[in-house]
Amino acid sequence: MTYKKSNITSSFIIKIMPEKDKKAFALRISPTLLKEIETWAADEFRSTNGQIEFLLNEAVKSRRKKANRKTNDDNV
Repeated sequence: MTYKKSNITSSFIIKIMPEKDKKAFALRISPTLLKEIETWAADEFRSTNGQIEFLLNEAVKSRRKKANRKTNDDNV
């Protein structure tokens, strides 16, 4: 994985992953939700695909944090 400065501003850093690291799959999504994600992506200077991937990564991180907290609470 390599890192590259974004063209938007020098304070943003984005991950550039080789294509072999990504797996394509079909996603069925309601037109209303898709439009909302497209708008959100444009607001954050991401592609729609990039926004969906970002949201999924954030959800996974949040889930892991909750699982770690639960494990730590169970050990106390």
